Amino acid sequence: MLTTLVLVTAFSAGAITGILSSLLNLGLLKAALLILAPVSLILLPLRTQVVKLPPRRVA
Repeated sequence: MLTTLVLVTAFSAGAITGILSSLLNLGLLKAALLILAPVSLILLPLRTQVVKLPPRRVA
């Protein structure tokens, strides 16, 4: 009786965490895209400017 209860709770917990993690992953992907899109747009011109600058010698 106890083992079945533990198995059921573990399975339900695993299912819930799996669903939550997939939802979180989708949300994180969307959030990352929303954050990275403007950041990349801002950083691309900066990167080209950095490339144009002469390289600094590292001591």
